Amino acid sequence: MDHPSSNRTLYVGGYASSDEPGIHIVAFDSASGALRVAGSVAGIHNPSFLALHRNAGMLYAVSESGSGAEVVALRIDPRGASAAILDRQACSGAGPCHITLSPSGRHALAASYQGGSVSVFPLSESGRLGPEIQFVPHGSPDDVGLANDEHERTPHPHQVVFSPSGRHVCVPDLGLDRVYIYRWDEQGGRLLFRHTHRLSRGAGPRHMVFHPHGPYVYTINELDSTVSAFTHPDGDDGAWSHMQTVTALPADFAGESFTADIHMDRTGRFLYASNRGHDSLAAFAVDQESGRLSIAQHTPTGGRTPRNFALEGGDSFVVVANQDTSTLRVFARNTATGMLSPTAHQAAVGRPTCIVG
Repeated sequence: MDHPSSNRTLYVGGYASSDEPGIHIVAFDSASGALRVAGSVAGIHNPSFLALHRNAGMLYAVSESGSGAEVVALRIDPRGASAAILDRQACSGAGPCHITLSPSGRHALAASYQGGSVSVFPLSESGRLGPEIQFVPHGSPDDVGLANDEHERTPHPHQVVFSPSGRHVCVPDLGLDRVYIYRWDEQGGRLLFRHTHRLSRGAGPRHMVFHPHGPYVYTINELDSTVSAFTHPDGDDGAWSHMQTVTALPADFAGESFTADIHMDRTGRFLYASNRGHDSLAAFAVDQESGRLSIAQHTPTGGRTPRNFALEGGDSFVVVANQDTSTLRVFARNTATGMLSPTAHQAAVGRPTCIVG
């Protein structure tokens, strides 16, 4: 039996040529976990990451390209059945791989992996996308806080994350093993460099997540398959203090694997990380007094190369994008224990890398 009130729309970005569907619109039943592909959008080369602006009825995508890199705005149908390209703006940094919106919804910020940079774009009240207003390169000779030998390394920003207060912007840089922390000027739409936080050499910080209640933040490190935990006061300087680094892989795994994505449930009691190669989700219990992590479960994702994933249905389900098997797989989640179990629900979408809803 259908339950219209439980229906949600998920938008799935992925790798595709511009004449192929790169964004898929997926109807998700948050009561049962069932999902089906309801529509798709072509016309964007490699829309590998998306950001949703529900209030404006807009979806934003990066076009992860070397030359001709863009950020694209789409108007979404209120019924969730379609989306149409509205604006395109050139991105100065090659290979944009992540996009997010400022808390006010007045700006979009994109991280460019190949270009080693972050770009800021203005958004109108109706959600239209304006030309780039700031371009911030990483790793230049004037980049304050880098050691001399690190100036020879290649920067690869991989995500843009606002701190809980909205006062700071954090950018994990996989190539420089650092998280850049900027002060955010909302009025001017500008990033003001404050400092960098250094991780161990070769860690490769890729994505990060803040604890919803405590003063903790976690990075997932692609190259050494670890998760690092920090305390953060989110004060005037946004400084962090390292607490712990743990592996995201089982102790007996000896193959090649790289982590990808990280999310936390809304209670802050459980954290999840995806492993590409081991092809699993690692579940960690979070100590609420210290913020420290302990491994609780490794769950096979039922496909190859799990990239992004999303907690849905009041955190009762996890939807996983398996890039190299072109599938979305749904896992039931026990909200009391945090444990995951596979369901029969899945959908075929081309090379998925991002889920937003």
